[in-house]
Amino acid sequence: MSIELQRTIPILRIFSVEKAREFYVDFLGFTWDWGHRFDDNAPLYARVMKVQDPFGNRLTFAKLK
Repeated sequence: MSIELQRTIPILRIFSVEKAREFYVDFLGFTWDWGHRFDDNAPLYARVMKVQDPFGNRLTFAKLK
């Protein structure tokens, strides 16, 4: 029996919502899609999305040599 993953959705722990929003939205250009807390003391669950531009460019991570 083999296991096949269809899709992976990372969940990242952050310590500052403001800093995370600044990094993902302002610096990397993601769109803040939604955010939810189960109560006032619960962690924030949020989704950011990178929308593909009309020229077909996608977010790419590269390692510099």
